[in-house]
Amino acid sequence: MSRLRQSIKLPVGNAVLSVEWVTYDDRAWLAPLWIVSPDGKTRRPVRLIAPRPAPGIKPIPGPEILKIFAQIPLSQALLEQGEIPPELGQLVEVLEAPDISFPTPEALN
Repeated sequence: MSRLRQSIKLPVGNAVLSVEWVTYDDRAWLAPLWIVSPDGKTRRPVRLIAPRPAPGIKPIPGPEILKIFAQIPLSQALLEQGEIPPELGQLVEVLEAPDISFPTPEALN
């Protein structure tokens, strides 16, 4: 089940950005970029980003795990292009083009 949630404020480079997050596959994921459908009624995340669980450990559900990104320096390239810096390779998981969609805020009104 997929659910659109709220946003979380995170340090990215020299700024603090508000990044939306979703629940997907029983995990919380950052959803920094979206593609809107041609009719403007739905949108889907370009990529999802989550902390990588330790080998053999089940991912922790819920948004609390995303607070770890306040301690791990994220880059704009990670959010925009999905490029995982070498120092984050074991800490971050990126899922490109997930097969999920959500109503746009305009469609909900």
